[in-house]
Amino acid sequence: MNGFDRLSRVAGWTGLVILSVLLSAATGPAGSGKSRFYVCTNSLSPAAFDRSDLIPPCCDGSVESKPMTRSNLMNALNDISQALRAVSFGRGGELTGPETLTGKADCYARSISFISGAMGAIPPEKSRDKPEEYASLLNDLMSRSQVVQKYIQMNDKAKAVIAFQEYQNTCGQCHSVFR
Repeated sequence: MNGFDRLSRVAGWTGLVILSVLLSAATGPAGSGKSRFYVCTNSLSPAAFDRSDLIPPCCDGSVESKPMTRSNLMNALNDISQALRAVSFGRGGELTGPETLTGKADCYARSISFISGAMGAIPPEKSRDKPEEYASLLNDLMSRSQVVQKYIQMNDKAKAVIAFQEYQNTCGQCHSVFR
């Protein structure tokens, strides 16, 4: 694959992350089995995305289609979060080599943004009693996932680590209320 092909692949996938909620809504009601997403089956390079024809560059394995359910999204999010911590934040110094803009850390951050957006279409049962609180936490989650991605793209490890911790804190807040 030449540089232009790789850039096209990354640029195409970036657009998918931004439009993920719209694309998911077009394929059927969330959780109905008609709406699907894709994950890399290699546990060493997990990723989540919504079109099988645009596989992200961090996906170093085969691809599996899954129903877009809250459980499947949360499982993928857990795997990707662990991979992001290991690749980006597990060693000293700046993000370098494959963990830069087109590398795995950015790819994982984009997967986290995709999942955060997709979860809005599948609210938990308990959110019916507190729709405003759920909407606020979901908005925080989506915003924080984009901040993580921004700092990884800027190759700013210190800010990326803080942003990721804030993202995880928002996850914990939502779980404490709605789990």
